[in-house]
Amino acid sequence: MLHTPSEAIGSVVPIYGAGDGSGGSSGPTTDIYEAAIVVGNALAGDTTSVCNYLDPGDGTGIAAALAAAAALAPLRVNVYLRRGTYTSGSTLTPPVGCNLQGAGVGCTILKGPVATTTQAGTVLDPGADVTITDMTVIARDPAAGNVANARGAIGISAGCTYRNLDVVLGDNTGVVVDATKICFSYQGAPVIGGVTWENVAMRVANLTTFGVGVPYGIFLYSVAAAYTEPSAPNVVRNCSFVVPTGGAAGVGFLTNIYATVIRGFRAQGVNSACNVAGTQAITGTVRGPLIDDVDHDMRGTLSVSGYAVAVSASGAGASTPTILGTRVSRVRAIASPTANTSHALFAGSVGSGLTMQDLLLSDLRMSNGGAGVGNVAMTVANTAGTRVDGFTVEGVYTKGDVALTAGAAGAATSAIMSGNTCRNLSVAGATVTNTIVTSNRITGAYSDTGTGTTIGTNIVGP
Repeated sequence: MLHTPSEAIGSVVPIYGAGDGSGGSSGPTTDIYEAAIVVGNALAGDTTSVCNYLDPGDGTGIAAALAAAAALAPLRVNVYLRRGTYTSGSTLTPPVGCNLQGAGVGCTILKGPVATTTQAGTVLDPGADVTITDMTVIARDPAAGNVANARGAIGISAGCTYRNLDVVLGDNTGVVVDATKICFSYQGAPVIGGVTWENVAMRVANLTTFGVGVPYGIFLYSVAAAYTEPSAPNVVRNCSFVVPTGGAAGVGFLTNIYATVIRGFRAQGVNSACNVAGTQAITGTVRGPLIDDVDHDMRGTLSVSGYAVAVSASGAGASTPTILGTRVSRVRAIASPTANTSHALFAGSVGSGLTMQDLLLSDLRMSNGGAGVGNVAMTVANTAGTRVDGFTVEGVYTKGDVALTAGAAGAATSAIMSGNTCRNLSVAGATVTNTIVTSNRITGAYSDTGTGTTIGTNIVGP
């Protein structure tokens, strides 16, 4: 595999084609284990002596190289893009199992097509198990008035890995677009898993290009009626999403797939950072999300509502449907100066006869918020069979409220609310049973309409 622009072309296996994108007559290698193709950039001074396909800067050389990689199946082909800017007039489609690698962020810059009513603005739409790494990807501002860009800058497929990327929405052409733009997008029937984002920086170039649209970092949403737990979770590790000051709204990460692991996510200028919002029917027991180390700066957003982290389940279920072992920890948030009580630190809910079991919130902190900003709330819907069993909230620091609420037809059992600093703390609903409330610092009021609550030592009052 060719890793750097300085490596010799002779190290590439195979040398596929004549080097000018024509395909040549040399044919594929018989090596069944690995193959590599190098794409050069004529605008950056490359010649055919250093690459297999020489791209004139319009993406046609990349498209030819990807077609050659597809023809080499079942080989897993490494397609290496040398440094330079490539501005493609169409969406590029890395084939199944391909590794598309640039020379580094800011060195290899890949721009997509201008979206029109007939051409989506998607830059890359990979097949399954593709790796995309080491480059800057820019979704260009679309033609005025169209909404064909809504699929996002980069498509998501099962098993894909996105690593060491800078993904930019907009190229500052100044065209106003009344449409959502998304860095990574999936909206299909299968519940996909095994997708990894690692060291990916996502950002909006110029907010004026959005009009009334809402920007998303990662939008991963299955439209299937029933939830099937994937064999591997989707993982977000050390990623960020930044929107310029003045954003009306925006979401860093949104999915309805419970099999989600987030370890290190930074969101700035958006009203919502991470949202796992289950909507599908569940049968039996499935794993809940693990969300750790989220840093959310709400300053700059003009929206009066939002949250740092939200986890909800609302799909109808069968055979004792249970979401097991949800974990939310180490969440830091800075409130917007325009925030009201709708700017939550954590918002959780369960409905439709589902059970959330063994749910843990730990080490959550909201800074710079006024009274009521930064609420931590878990709500059990007033629906028969809906439950939360084993809910623990500990180590919360906020000027807002901490609340566990259950409707009369729902229930919450064996909750522990310990070691929190908040304004008001409440246990609401007669069907909230066997709660332990201890070691909390409550500057406002404590209220409890639950049943069988054990109250330890708490400090209540200013």
